[in-house]
Amino acid sequence: YKHVNSGGSFGGNSFRQMIGLGQATKIDVLEVYWPVTDETQVFHDVAADQFIRIVEGDERYERITNLKTLRLGGGE
Repeated sequence: YKHVNSGGSFGGNSFRQMIGLGQATKIDVLEVYWPVTDETQVFHDVAADQFIRIVEGDERYERITNLKTLRLGGGE
């Protein structure tokens, strides 16, 4: 569980989140709770290793393809 908010004035913290999945290849169930409208959105079988945008009220998430993945550590 993770609560996400701007964390301060003037948007000091990003709403972008990184979710570590270890060796998992997908997220079975992803729930997003929107406190202002008291609604919960549920997404099933979300693939790993991707960037997505979730908009309150939209039935589907949007895959973002213009961000680059950064891998740290040695090796190729």
